[in-house]
Amino acid sequence: GDTVGEVRLWDLEGHKKESSRTPAGADDALAVWRGHRGRPVARVAYLTPHTILSAGADGTVRLWDARRPPRAAAATLFFPRSLPVAEMVLAHQHGPAHGASVVAASACGHVAAYDLRRVSSDPEACHAVAEAHHHGTAARRRGPTALCR
Repeated sequence: GDTVGEVRLWDLEGHKKESSRTPAGADDALAVWRGHRGRPVARVAYLTPHTILSAGADGTVRLWDARRPPRAAAATLFFPRSLPVAEMVLAHQHGPAHGASVVAASACGHVAAYDLRRVSSDPEACHAVAEAHHHGTAARRRGPTALCR
């Protein structure tokens, strides 16, 4: 992630195709995904070798398919009240409920969980399946929940 809302992918092991090399001194990212509306990307994680998740200060968690040319996100998860997403954790489930979930949190203690098996390009399917709000001691030290308004 970066500070302008982009997710960049680099080849750290040097297996990049020669034909895709950029001129010396240029950014040699293999792919650049844009979609976090010009705000910082807080976290990036791999769900699968081809699926990248990014959490942004624009209040979204986006799923990107690395096999497709960089363009719009494959799916966008909407954080409650469009609060900036500060943290994101993936949880893989095994057994009869095989799948994955992502839990995202704001700096003010709002937490939302998403079942990635239910995610689609339909915006209605991309909202949290569960959410909670915690006003811990850190939030109280900063004053009332001004960050959550």
